[in-house]
Order: sequence, then structure tokens, then C-alpha cells
Amino acid sequence: MSRLISEEDLFEAAGIIAKVQRKSNSKRKDAPYERFLKEYMRKAIETDFSQIKAKMLRCIHAVTKEGFLLKVALFVIAYTFDKIA
Repeated sequence: MSRLISEEDLFEAAGIIAKVQRKSNSKRKDAPYERFLKEYMRKAIETDFSQIKAKMLRCIHAVTKEGFLLKVALFVIAYTFDKIA
């Protein structure tokens, strides 16, 4: 009989520790302290991404994948400098 392989099994096999926020109706609920930490970190990450997005242009014109990645990296660096100052 074959057993279904879950994402958690694959993460464990690859040595990846994923702390994913569970849905409210999940059968495997997180401990209250884990739920708080995940929500707190998610909000900080969402805030940072929205601020980076605000610095970006509406359209990034790049011909190659490397050019696109370079422009995105420069926006992230600009955000970091702006946050430091």
C-alpha cells in the first residue's frame, strides 16, 4: 500500500525547516506562542515587501532575466539604504 507524501516529509528529507502559518480550521494547530511568532514575523515581512514595492516603478523594462534580477536587486538595496537613513 502506497503512502501519500506530504510537503512536510519532503522538507524534512531536504533538511528545510519551514514555519508556515496554519489556517484557522487546520487539524494540526500550532501552539499559541508559535502562532503569535508566525503572525508577528508575517506582518513585518509584508510591511517590508509593500515598502519595496512602493519604491519600484510600475513597469520594469528588462530584456533578459539577468537584467530583471539586477533591477529588482537594486530596488532592494535602495530600500535598505532608505531604511538605514
